[in-house]
Amino acid sequence: MTDNHHPDQSGYQTDERGRDDISLHSHHFSGVLSRSGLSLDRESLCRVFTWALNNGGWLEHDFSRPAGQTFNPRPARVGIILINDLGADSQELLEAGLASSVALPGDRALPGCELLLPQAAELVDDYQRFSIDDVSRLLATERGLGVAKVILANYLDRTRQIHRRQDEDRADYWRKVYQEREPYFRLAEHLGGVVENYLKQWLWRFELRIRREEAGSVK
Repeated sequence: MTDNHHPDQSGYQTDERGRDDISLHSHHFSGVLSRSGLSLDRESLCRVFTWALNNGGWLEHDFSRPAGQTFNPRPARVGIILINDLGADSQELLEAGLASSVALPGDRALPGCELLLPQAAELVDDYQRFSIDDVSRLLATERGLGVAKVILANYLDRTRQIHRRQDEDRADYWRKVYQEREPYFRLAEHLGGVVENYLKQWLWRFELRIRREEAGSVK
């Protein structure tokens, strides 16, 4: 995390070397964007990225990181998953992914982001309202498939991060994510490809860890 760059909530700024917030705070995400070949409005995307960082994007949903620890912020991780694993190819889908990363589905505390394209704002709104009863509806329309990708990118990132927990409450979080798997797995099965395989792998790891925890032999 870099502390010598402080853009305002809505402006696009770069440092003396021409680096914007995406470049400064996530070399990985910046590289993925550059190599993607997508025709994107980088400035607009960076404004949403900065908004996400300023509205909780540096925090994790389920745990706290040690002070001073270097890590890729959540909006960047979700953006990377959307491009690399879910084939995101539009400005509105990436903007929705970055903005949605600061809240879990059902979390009504997400502040409105006036920077979003209208289509992206609609995807974020659907993301927040997501429940297990919505799976069939989401898979029936093109917009719904976009929402499904945003949902899966956030869930896959969450499973990866929670899997790394080493504190005393770890097993409770592993069980929670594992027990919530059904609607996410249904979405992944429909979309197929890399994300389905990744999700199967992570859920298998959770199941194995839960069994080891119950047997008193987690490693």
